[in-house]
Amino acid sequence: LWTWGDNFASQIGCGCVGDKLVPFQLGTSIDWKTVEQGSIHTLALKNNGTLWAWGQASYGKLGNGSTTATLTTPTQIGTASDWKVVAAGFDHSAAIKNNGTLWTWGRNNVGQLGIGSLVDKNIPTQVGTGTDWKNVVMSTSSNYTLAIKNDGTIWAWGNNGFGQLGD
Repeated sequence: LWTWGDNFASQIGCGCVGDKLVPFQLGTSIDWKTVEQGSIHTLALKNNGTLWAWGQASYGKLGNGSTTATLTTPTQIGTASDWKVVAAGFDHSAAIKNNGTLWTWGRNNVGQLGIGSLVDKNIPTQVGTGTDWKNVVMSTSSNYTLAIKNDGTIWAWGNNGFGQLGD
């Protein structure tokens, strides 16, 4: 995994101070599956299904139980090894497990977590009881979430100030 760019909140995960203007290899691990960049945090999945995060933890968006600690290098979140899809938003995050359940965490001031309340969550929290989620995406410019179920239906929740929910 290679990273570079703005590093004011340790979001590139190099454990270093300052920006990186050229690609920098992040450790020696060669089993990264996917990586998602939020506003000032990063989430990644490894091939073994583990979830990793780094950057600023405000609102609990790293999912490690903290709202203040900054993770300067990739850190495993929890012990689960059945994560399939991950998404990073402005101040919130989401992931889908192999069993089709959807999980969100972080800031929830406009319902972007989809959990039926406006309470922030600092650990992954299951959205409903559905087991048919296929994909989830977020925008780093606004607090909303879009998800697709296995039947092809699109679901949206959170901030709708510019009609981004499409309802």
